[in-house]
Amino acid sequence: YRQNGGLLGRPTGSNESEKEFLQKEKSQKVIKSLKKGLTIRETAKVAGVSTRTTMKIKKTAIKHGILE
Repeated sequence: YRQNGGLLGRPTGSNESEKEFLQKEKSQKVIKSLKKGLTIRETAKVAGVSTRTTMKIKKTAIKHGILE
């Protein structure tokens, strides 16, 4: 396949930046809940995402200075 000029891997433009990720509606819900002082599990339940996603959003938001 490769010898005939075929491409492998993830399609171009399918990766989103961290800023774009934090702008999503669900990410905003998570950040809002975390700022209120809710726990990871409570935040995940309120926002309708997994606890792992909540931790990922929290880590990224701290990195960008949105959360402390």
